[in-house]
Amino acid sequence: MATLVRAMVTPPENASVAVTTARDAMGSPLARLEKITKTFGGVAALRGVSLTFDVGEVHAVLGGNGAGKTTLMKIMAGLVHPDSGNLWFGSRRVTLRSAKDALRFGVGMVHQDFRLVPQLSVAENIHLGWSSTPKVRSSQTIERRTRALLERYGADLTPSARVSELAVGQQQQVAILRTLSRDPSLVILDEPTAVLTPQESASLFEMMRAAADDGRVVLFITHKIAEALAVASRVSVLRNGELAGSWPRAECESNRLAQAMVGRAIAAIRGRERTRGAAVLLAQCIAALGDRGEPAVRGVDLEVRSGEILGVAGISGNGQLELAETLCGLRPFESGRLTVGGKPVRSGRPRDFIAAGGAFIPEDRIGVGMAADASVEANAILRTYESRQLRRGPWQVGREVSAFARRLVADTEAVVPSLTAPVHQLSGGNAQRLLVGREIRFARTLIVAMYPTQGLDIAASARVREELLVAACRGLGVLLISEDLDEIYTVADVIVVMYHGSIVARIMPSESRPDEIGLLMSGVVGAVEPREGGAL
Repeated sequence: MATLVRAMVTPPENASVAVTTARDAMGSPLARLEKITKTFGGVAALRGVSLTFDVGEVHAVLGGNGAGKTTLMKIMAGLVHPDSGNLWFGSRRVTLRSAKDALRFGVGMVHQDFRLVPQLSVAENIHLGWSSTPKVRSSQTIERRTRALLERYGADLTPSARVSELAVGQQQQVAILRTLSRDPSLVILDEPTAVLTPQESASLFEMMRAAADDGRVVLFITHKIAEALAVASRVSVLRNGELAGSWPRAECESNRLAQAMVGRAIAAIRGRERTRGAAVLLAQCIAALGDRGEPAVRGVDLEVRSGEILGVAGISGNGQLELAETLCGLRPFESGRLTVGGKPVRSGRPRDFIAAGGAFIPEDRIGVGMAADASVEANAILRTYESRQLRRGPWQVGREVSAFARRLVADTEAVVPSLTAPVHQLSGGNAQRLLVGREIRFARTLIVAMYPTQGLDIAASARVREELLVAACRGLGVLLISEDLDEIYTVADVIVVMYHGSIVARIMPSESRPDEIGLLMSGVVGAVEPREGGAL
């Protein structure tokens, strides 16, 4: 089959002979970085990084926020030019000044946004812009060529299916296959599992291994240690723009990689004794519409008790956003009843939710959670600006406001230029730290947390999860919405699965496995056998 696929593809024009030769020798160096440095505005993104990429390997590059992963990826893809250092393909030193240059040397990149045309079919998207696409073609011709590619990489797709009809994981497969069809020597995957179920991630890993077995290098950019260990043949760790270490898979284990990523040992999240109390959230048969008027939340019943963390698992787009906004009063509900802290929350009334002691960590940290053009200080006090602590009569006390903001920044370890800097100048990770810290400190009864560790590195993610556990120990209820099953299993007391706007199962973590939850997230009913006190 490898011969069939290669026969379908015309090698990139002017491709390096050294690269072609290297691909015939599994385990030999295909490309290497030599003392690469790059600075942006006086901030060093990469500091003398040297790495070698061998033919036939899946090479995972791990790193936290600001580690230099993105800059490294862009240098390899020809999108960023290093300040100093050398890039070699085989025995040839090269300069990549554009993505077109990179393509000439066999570098293909799969972007996070996939860059597909939804109205076109799988086969049409794969052939779009491909130099080997027949000038005189029919749907039968391109579907036959696509089918051979699908078989080679074990992708379960229909060539004639419209991309708009595919699940997110299937769309990602199309984007990867489109890149592989160009016969690249080195494939870059940038955080490819962000929106995938465990089953979809497993399929992706199989495709990555198949690509490596076909004589390619797969450069896998990730911040998830478990994923790197699951698929990589070599793992390299970047920290603060420097190479913290690079090891073959046999020499890697989780603690070693975690310590390399953050420069210190990561304390495990501690189990805490908690007393469950009365319900702080009670949603009864809640139904709500989406932005286009379609049913998005379908008769949902939920209960979160004081001292409890309820995890909501689901693939993005199955009603989680609409549910969270409805519970917080940001979206009106069509029917049902909702109480927070024993007080009724009327449809579309966020003031009711706030008055009941509820706090919300939204998915859109800047658009919903914070005021982008306002200062760090103003955003820090957004929930407490009317409190007696910060006011004397009708006036705010400047020194108290600044002291409050400084404490929040210090407690959350957010890196900010100054308290007067607008929030839009912060990195996504630092904005998220500030938002999560503010909301947790404001909550009195309930926290609705939607993807609270999104964009955070391993150390910051562990800190947020610990804070949610501490909040539950203080007697708050926590509703945690996440696609990260490791996260849900780490902190949740109870898991509910949301699919197509409905709650399809309620499960105790001790009575299920992540792969079973993943099947439920994909709509496979009965993936977990009912147990006493388990499924709804």
